[in-house]
Amino acid sequence: RYGSPTYFYAFYHHCQSLMKPAWSDAAHGDEVPYVFGVPMVGPTDLFPCNFSKNDVMLSAVVMTYWTNFAKTGDPNKPVPQDTKFIHTKANRFEEVAWSKYNPRDQLYLHIGLKPRVRDHYRATKVAFWKHLVPHLYNLHDMFHYTSTTTKVPLRIPPTAPTSPAGPMARPGAPSGQPSHLPTATRMPRGPGTGTRMQGHSW
Repeated sequence: RYGSPTYFYAFYHHCQSLMKPAWSDAAHGDEVPYVFGVPMVGPTDLFPCNFSKNDVMLSAVVMTYWTNFAKTGDPNKPVPQDTKFIHTKANRFEEVAWSKYNPRDQLYLHIGLKPRVRDHYRATKVAFWKHLVPHLYNLHDMFHYTSTTTKVPLRIPPTAPTSPAGPMARPGAPSGQPSHLPTATRMPRGPGTGTRMQGHSW
């Protein structure tokens, strides 16, 4: 619904597998196994990962956020972050409150093994497209050279030679009568018809 609270997150963790080296960043969809609790079950054909206790903890955190949001529209309640059923050590998400997103502060939750609330997601890259590129485009318009158009005099085709009696007369035609021959326009040939001649003139 328009005007409803919005919560922005960026997922920065991926499971360890032979298909993806440890130094690589998370990609689109890497949070899916954590949303459905796959690390608690173990490797599957679809997610052949070497899940650790940290993966299990992160999966519990993500499922809590998602189910809270489905129930109340707020990922922070009613169930608090608590993963002591996995290990006795408290996880860092218990100290982090996922703030609402708004256009002014632009807060979002960095979801990973070191969670934190950050602001202005990829601000440098966004500024490139929102500010630098339009600025360069405006400079292009400012210094763009527009050449003037030179008008070419209209050329008048030469007229037919004339005789003292007017336009060149047809042999045997009365004086002053033009000499051009009859003109004809071909019309489309229809079934059972010949070629029609139209527009005879002397």
